[in-house]
Formats: sequence, structure tokens, C-alpha cells
Amino acid sequence: MADSNETTIIDDPEALERMATLLEASDKFKILRRLEPRAGYHVPDGTPTRRGIFLDVETTGLDSATDEIVELAMVPFDFTYDGRIFAVHECFSRFRDPGRPIAAAVTALTGITEAMVAGASIDPAEVEAFLGPAAIVIAHNAGFDRRFMERFCSAFVTLPWACSWAEVPWSEEGFHGAKLTHLAAAHGFFHDGHRAVHDCHAGVEILARTLPRSGRTALDVLLESARHGFAVLLTWKTLALMMVGLVLGIFVGVLPGLRGPNGVAILLLLTFTMDPTSAIVMLSSIY
Repeated sequence: MADSNETTIIDDPEALERMATLLEASDKFKILRRLEPRAGYHVPDGTPTRRGIFLDVETTGLDSATDEIVELAMVPFDFTYDGRIFAVHECFSRFRDPGRPIAAAVTALTGITEAMVAGASIDPAEVEAFLGPAAIVIAHNAGFDRRFMERFCSAFVTLPWACSWAEVPWSEEGFHGAKLTHLAAAHGFFHDGHRAVHDCHAGVEILARTLPRSGRTALDVLLESARHGFAVLLTWKTLALMMVGLVLGIFVGVLPGLRGPNGVAILLLLTFTMDPTSAIVMLSSIY
């Protein structure tokens, strides 16, 4: 049994912090602190801000066409053009009954059981209202979350998206992995991973941190990447390629026995002389 002194230390946050600081002073220990979500990171200074949403979903599988969302979380935050985060607002966190059994592997990964989601639902209209004046949606592996959310709620189709996994050069900044848990550990904290709301708070925390080599916040780098992507997509050349791709896609789509993937495979030859960006834009439009 622990004696009374040990019990007093465990119940005393300041004593624990002193112990952690002492251990950190040695090169023999690395301390990870549990993430405590913050209400804000910078004091408002009059700089105009916009609203961002960090989003995460947990699902029954990887196929957005056949699998279902079982948990959705969104954390709104106010940010500036230069990547500073000010207020972090009340989160949206809901379970959803997928109407089918949840695989044991999904429960093992997320901790979400059928009993937790039984009878639960998420109203797309409520989700759209929660988005409000959002200027951008950010997810860690946005390619995955975006497909599910655009199918679930049409409001996400017209919103700009950014990916905190792919659009920040983590390896160039000295990180050995880009998974959320790896980045959290490298920043000195841990959280209950693979639960949507906890992943969202961890994502906001990481975006607010200063990168070790560039000296910029991760959000600043992410926003720059997103702005560059929008600039590329809005050129006349890209818009023309999108129109060509759409026309070719419609033509292929009406041919008997052909579907999107087959059409892309057949028309792939057209892209061999194109630069990678142009090729991806046209093939995506065909599909």
C-alpha cells in the first residue's frame, strides 16, 4: 500500500509537475503530459480572425461508399492569416448508430461499442448549422474524412479543406512520423487517440505549436499550402482541364459497360505528356 506521503503527492498537481520538471532536466527521461484542451492560445489583439473547424470521424470501415460514420467531432477555433490561434470554442461531439454491427477490429481500435451508439443519430442540418461561418475545415488525413462528410452533409462539398497530415512537411521539420499520436508524443503530450473529439483537440494543439526548424506555427504552414492549392486550381489552364475532363467523363460514362475507373484507365494515355498537377486535375474530373 502507498503511504500517506505518496498519496499526498499523487493528489497534488503542483508536486507532480515539480517531479516531472526534475525528471526532464535529466537526459534519462522524457515526460509526456496528458493533453488538457485549452480555451485559447493567444490574447485577442485586434487582428481580424476567421473561423476554422478541426474535424474527425470514426467509421465502420474505410470505404466511404458503403461504410458508415459512428462518431463525429468538430472543434471550432478562431485563427489569423499568419497562423495564430486565438479562441477555441465549444466542440460538437456525437455518436451515430450505423444500423449494422461494429466490427471487433473497429471496437479494438476506437473503443466504440455497439452499446455506445445504439439508437444514436446525427442530424445533417444540425451539423450544417454548427459549421456557421467556417472558412476552412481541417482534418488529419482529410482525404478520408472528407469523403464521408461530403456524402453525409452537402455543406462540406463547398467548403475548403486542408490536411494537417499531408500539407505540413513534418519530416523536414525533424519529426519521425506524421501520425497524430507520433506528433503528440514529439510535442510532449498524449491523449486518448482514435476517439474523434480527443483527436480534434490534439490536432488543434499541434497546429498551434511552433515548428522546430522553420520557426512558424504548423497552422501557418498549412494555410500557406492550402492557399497555394487554391491558387493552382483557379488558373484558367486548370479550369480548362477540368472542363475537358468532365466532358470526357460524361462521354465515357454513357458507353455501355464502362464505369469511372475504367474510363480513367483508358484515358490515362492522354496524360503522359502532361505535368503531374495537370494530369491529376484532368483524371479527377474524368472520374
